[in-house]
Amino acid sequence: MKPFRKFLLISFCLLLSASSAFTISYIFSPQRPKSLYGLASIKLPNDFDIHFTTEGIAVSLPHTIFYSPKGVEIEPPFDAEDFINLPLGFTINQSTDNYLLINYSFIYSTISAPFEKVWQSEDMLIWDMKEFEDFLLLVLKNQQNVLVPYIFNLDSKELTVLKGLTGTYFLNASRCELTGSFSVLTFSDDGLFPSTRVFHYDTNGTLYGALTIRDSLYHNIYRIGSNFVLVGASRVICYNIDGMKQWIYDIPNASQHSKVLADNKLWLYFYNSAAGFSSALRVDQTAQKKWSYLPNGLSSLQSYYEGFLGVLNHNEILVFDSDGNMTSKFDPNIDIARMFWNKDLPDYVYLLDLSGGLFVYTFDEPVNKEDSQ
Repeated sequence: MKPFRKFLLISFCLLLSASSAFTISYIFSPQRPKSLYGLASIKLPNDFDIHFTTEGIAVSLPHTIFYSPKGVEIEPPFDAEDFINLPLGFTINQSTDNYLLINYSFIYSTISAPFEKVWQSEDMLIWDMKEFEDFLLLVLKNQQNVLVPYIFNLDSKELTVLKGLTGTYFLNASRCELTGSFSVLTFSDDGLFPSTRVFHYDTNGTLYGALTIRDSLYHNIYRIGSNFVLVGASRVICYNIDGMKQWIYDIPNASQHSKVLADNKLWLYFYNSAAGFSSALRVDQTAQKKWSYLPNGLSSLQSYYEGFLGVLNHNEILVFDSDGNMTSKFDPNIDIARMFWNKDLPDYVYLLDLSGGLFVYTFDEPVNKEDSQ
């Protein structure tokens, strides 16, 4: 073969190899949008909430309609006698992994169908509900409109007030996912300025520690290992449960943030970060922190397997690993107002568009193409 022809052949092979590598890289790159497959759409008003159960989804608007995971309307999963007690057109106010709060008074277990009534509050509204291994933490509003946290024992059905909170006002509570212990955030107004008080409880609800931060007010608390993070109007601060300060940041508009847990790491995404700060703060079980660059314009952040996902600029779904690296991108070709995903229905994602339609999608191509819209 002549030298010039040999040179051309080698050059062509190298070019083909590089082109193939680029094509494969482009096809499998997280930057390339992947497809979502539509299964159903539900027309809804703007004011609604969605709850996940073992049977599918429950949409309250304010009356509640139940749907299968694929978006097909189904009968409410209750016994016939339950409809005698439940108000007509009832509303689901809150849900946990295994319980529903209905009309601020009824608690139902969703572990199996039909759903089972667990408890009914007769004289106080149930304002908040958090699920623990052996009990529920119920925040009840008394006749003076004061929020009071109680422990509801799931076995004995006994209700007992949470100890140690005398002279304080309940704000929030957070549970450590690994140990099951939890912390309660309150404030006290017995001084010239309100003070923050944090109380720590073990898995049985027994008080074992407390911290007072004078003349400071925080709105959110997040437990991460043996540490907790407090977020106020313009400050983020971390303590361990012994009351030792770990670190502190002053961030304008810090209260405007989203929180998500990914692989036992706490992520705080700030919508209005100060100049010089990245948009997201990651905190691990040992309170080690790291600022990370996530895209501006994310919303609907939520856990997704070992990572998390969110909606970018109302039109794309981005998937991240627990270190904040983008691994996938999906384009559903709609304007997304809100997104919902739940670990109990991992094959589906629910998208509310800007015109009030709730769309059911799957990440995997259906076996029967007729199921996909």
